[in-house]
Amino acid sequence: MSLFERLARLVAVPVDPIDAVGDWLAVEAQLPVTLPTDYKELVERYGWGEFCDFLYVRTPFGGNRHNGLSWQDVRYQNEWTVPGSKRLPYPLYPAPGALLIWGGSPDADRLCWLTEGPPDTWPVVVWSRDDDYEVYEMGCAAFIEGWTSGKIRSGIIGGMELGLRPWFTTARELQHVNIRLSDGTGAYLERLRILRDSLGPTEDRGTYQSPYEDDVRQDHFAVSGLDWRLTYETAYGHQIRAAFPAEDGAAARLRIWAAVELMGCRVLSARTNEGVPMWEDAFSPDTQDISGDK
Repeated sequence: MSLFERLARLVAVPVDPIDAVGDWLAVEAQLPVTLPTDYKELVERYGWGEFCDFLYVRTPFGGNRHNGLSWQDVRYQNEWTVPGSKRLPYPLYPAPGALLIWGGSPDADRLCWLTEGPPDTWPVVVWSRDDDYEVYEMGCAAFIEGWTSGKIRSGIIGGMELGLRPWFTTARELQHVNIRLSDGTGAYLERLRILRDSLGPTEDRGTYQSPYEDDVRQDHFAVSGLDWRLTYETAYGHQIRAAFPAEDGAAARLRIWAAVELMGCRVLSARTNEGVPMWEDAFSPDTQDISGDK
């Protein structure tokens, strides 16, 4: 079984990958460097996005300023970081052997190639925001397959939560809404079950339980077949945080509202991440009074 067959068994390939197709020759001429073969296949299969909401892969295509390949270059040099020092042990671009960044993590760690020798032999370097480094003698696709399968355990980026099936999330523009809820009736886990059953089928995306407070918890999940991502929590107040394509807004509101009613709760407010109110026409007068934050 080939590397990409193993990876596809672990992590389903998206039907509509984002920024996956473009002119490789033009990209390589601009860098200028020839890119590894396995990276090109990884991009063409998965596109721009995140494995397990933790390792993100950049592509050189599209116009989004958050995407693209970048060098460890002279912009990183200052009086505290000298190339070849313990803190910055690799050359700075355009010197040979500089690090070329192809991905990263939410913790600002960077996934790089050490660009020495033929491109298909470039090792992966994990570069932390604290300037710690790990070297893996393998290509980027093998690193992703090893990390998602649990065969690779990085001391810098750690591993995904045990017991979860790996997944890939495309870097699609989503509408975010934070839905504050009344306390409701029944236990937290029963309310969570009702929410997921109402929206389901759903897929686990991880859980956080405070080691100090039993009533502080977060449960992350996705709705199967839809690009809907939700968190039900009491960690930052009793709320549902939802993200979905803008065109799904009306359907998301109807389904979430129906689930909240079955949970024995009421919606107190719904706001974007920027604090802009949403869906105000769906509130009843008594709900608006309870919210205290119209």
